[in-house]
Amino acid sequence: MSIIIDNLNEESDVIEAQNAALKNKNGIRSLRLQFRGEVRMDVMEALQPPPNLLGLVFEGYIGIEFPRWITMSFNKLKVFKVSHCSSLPPLGNLQSLEELYIWSIENMKYLGREFLGITGDGRAIAFPKLKSLKFYSCEEWTEWEDIRVEEEEDVVSIMPCLQDLVVSECPNLKALPHRLPQDAIG
Repeated sequence: MSIIIDNLNEESDVIEAQNAALKNKNGIRSLRLQFRGEVRMDVMEALQPPPNLLGLVFEGYIGIEFPRWITMSFNKLKVFKVSHCSSLPPLGNLQSLEELYIWSIENMKYLGREFLGITGDGRAIAFPKLKSLKFYSCEEWTEWEDIRVEEEEDVVSIMPCLQDLVVSECPNLKALPHRLPQDAIG
């Protein structure tokens, strides 16, 4: 079952979001959240989807940070037209993520190592199942931080299953990290 929640805005009510009890609706496989204005973080947290969700779409989100549950396990994550967020959460920790699409994150200038989920605790694989990674129209994005030499020993593999990497309409991005699978770069 797919669910679309449209017209989320500053008037969205936390009680209404809690009553929706999305996290208890295990029949939901795909969720699309469409924003039409700023939404309070308590409302965002109350919209937590069920743990077995396969696909999530975030569209038009206006917020400084993403809700904590965005790092749950999904197979597919699409993020469209995000305002005010300057970074992405540690999505490299998503063990089941196979497809990640990022379109127009207006304030993202820098993508740090935290995106990979590197914690310095000997983590072996970042984005272990990711097959497709696409960035479109992130016009302010200038730097994608590579891992440091001392981290190379801890991080055995980055995106080992990656088959398709697209970076398009990101005119200010200076370089890609050297540890990305070179045969995936299109």
